[in-house]
Amino acid sequence: MFQKLEIFRENNVTFLSEYRIIDIIKTKTMKATHRLIDSVWTVEYNILSPTEVEILKFGRDDPEGYEKERQLPQCNVVEDDKRTFVALQVRDSFDSFKWVNAENCDREYKVVNPKHIFSY
Repeated sequence: MFQKLEIFRENNVTFLSEYRIIDIIKTKTMKATHRLIDSVWTVEYNILSPTEVEILKFGRDDPEGYEKERQLPQCNVVEDDKRTFVALQVRDSFDSFKWVNAENCDREYKVVNPKHIFSY
């Protein structure tokens, strides 16, 4: 949050006005991967806030996911009972022997554009 206080005089009266700029966040496109047997599922998303993301793509046909799997963050896609993508759990470090979950993720984001898991 940014605040600007401005003091000015008009007709010998001092005024104080306050301007606030709240939640100016630039979106940043990111990718994360999730390996299932011999497929690497890649999620492409925009970070909208420290707790929210917009999912752009999700699938196993992204070549970058296969080529850079060890450099990209790992993730877990959280689904509801109707297979709707509701949250994304992300871990920055790569570990081929551990699945990402709520206990070992670095961040968990709420999905602001929830859809069926295969609709992105």
